[in-house]
Amino acid sequence: MTTDTKEISQEWLEIQKTVKQDFLNHVSKKEMAKIAQVFDLKVQGFSKKRLVSAPPPMLKQTITKFMDSLTDLRIFFRGFTGPFIEDMEAHEFSELILQASLEESMTDTQKMMIVAVLFPERYEDNRKRMIENVENGEDVFTGLQEFSLEEILKGHAQKHETTLPSLIDSFLEKHTIIEDLPEELDLVSFFEKEYEEDHETEALQIVSEYDLNGEDYSSEELLPLYKLALNELVTLADRTVTKANEERQEALHEKASAERKASRYYKRRDDLLRQLKEKEQDRQDREKDQREERLELQRQNETLERELEKVRQEYKDAMKKKEDAEIDVFSELDDFLFITSERAERYDSFIPEKKLLTYNTDRSFSEQFKFIPENKLIFIDTNALSSKAQLEVRKYLQQKQYSYKFVSGSPQSVFRKIIFYLEGDATYEAIN
Repeated sequence: MTTDTKEISQEWLEIQKTVKQDFLNHVSKKEMAKIAQVFDLKVQGFSKKRLVSAPPPMLKQTITKFMDSLTDLRIFFRGFTGPFIEDMEAHEFSELILQASLEESMTDTQKMMIVAVLFPERYEDNRKRMIENVENGEDVFTGLQEFSLEEILKGHAQKHETTLPSLIDSFLEKHTIIEDLPEELDLVSFFEKEYEEDHETEALQIVSEYDLNGEDYSSEELLPLYKLALNELVTLADRTVTKANEERQEALHEKASAERKASRYYKRRDDLLRQLKEKEQDRQDREKDQREERLELQRQNETLERELEKVRQEYKDAMKKKEDAEIDVFSELDDFLFITSERAERYDSFIPEKKLLTYNTDRSFSEQFKFIPENKLIFIDTNALSSKAQLEVRKYLQQKQYSYKFVSGSPQSVFRKIIFYLEGDATYEAIN
């Protein structure tokens, strides 16, 4: 049966609105996403590749708006059911029901829409039953048509007539390079084993439902059943071998992954051992360096000790020579004091310690030496004294009526001047 989409039949016009609503009530999210892609419909916020992620209400709203823009919805439903509708367009109603029932990849909504487009009057007659079947989880065409065994087998034969040779060729081409397939394969034993393990094959269901006995039918009559069984068995074989190959590939992948992990582990272990060895070598080198440093320090310390002992001895010898060379020029009876603002060590070799005083120029002279008895002869070292400091000292000594004398020059010169003054005038009047 054919339907000319250029001419809108009265039958279609009468059910178009109902078909549209039935479609919107039962279409799935996956189908709506596919429709939006086929008709290039825009859903805000979602690219063409991401339409499957769009919320169903948004998809349905977009599709409804698009359908409302079409005068003849058969164009829309042809796009929704293609390519199935092209293969079934020439079938009578009962033949279409049979072939659509055998097409596993068709959805219930697609089956309903094909009936609506190709047989609008039959759609209206069977609409209620189809909707009940869908809502009850049954095949949409359940109860619409009863088929004999001959019709079912004929339908299967038509379905697999062109696909079986290519299916076998594809299987052989796909799996002849698999290394672990046996050189000789007993297809009969293989198919029997697969049939024993898979109870959902259509061939077994037909045998069980119609209680088939091979003796009651000729080989020619059962040929479509054999073709169906062969088609299913090739599919099962492909599935089994593909699964085995996938498991083998997964095992190889896991093995390779394990080997990579082991390789990384051994490499890491070798790196750690190498680092430990390097650290141990570094530790030994440091210990060796530390031992050598300690020995070197010990040697240096011993050398310094010897040199220090030598210096000590030289000092002792020098002090002894100094003591031997010193002449006690001044006696305790020489009644004078020597005041210097320089280091006292410059003069301690020839002036007795009790007669040697140090002057801190940061403090007043009167404050530091107010304890000096008035009967003392005082010698003032002016080498480091400023004129102002000398004036302050002179003023204080004159005020207290001390006998004093300013001296300067080298320690030897100062020494000679003191001797001169002490021996030159016992009354010290010349000094004043």
